Amino acid sequence: MVTPLTGGSIALVQGDELVIRAAVGPFADEALGQRLRRGPSLSWSIVETLEPRNVPDMRTAGYIVRGPLGREGIRSWLAVPIVRRGVGIGLLEIDSTVPEAFGPAEAAVRAGIGGGELGGGGEGLDGLVVAAGGA
Repeated sequence: MVTPLTGGSIALVQGDELVIRAAVGPFADEALGQRLRRGPSLSWSIVETLEPRNVPDMRTAGYIVRGPLGREGIRSWLAVPIVRRGVGIGLLEIDSTVPEAFGPAEAAVRAGIGGGELGGGGEGLDGLVVAAGGA
């Protein structure tokens, strides 16, 4: 299966912030290093509730992307929590410049990814960040 994505990122919890540690795609430069303080937001909701989320159209749903390029370009957004020992430690998201880019096949993948957990002593997390192009 090929998912029609434009880009994506991995954000990890650091204290009371979600910090984008890895990003790919045309909005990666402005996304990398962004910090989101804990509070009412779509991203924190996913991390805290451990519930994946598919937003077919960010504009019509009223969500605002933080970076100016992403704000103009990102239309679809699909995110799953990164879970370790039952606790949300981050967020994996993909996005697209096309509205409603993620359909039923991606929803099935979303359910599968969201249901998994990282094991061991965190080695899997380091590999995940490096594989996505982060530091």
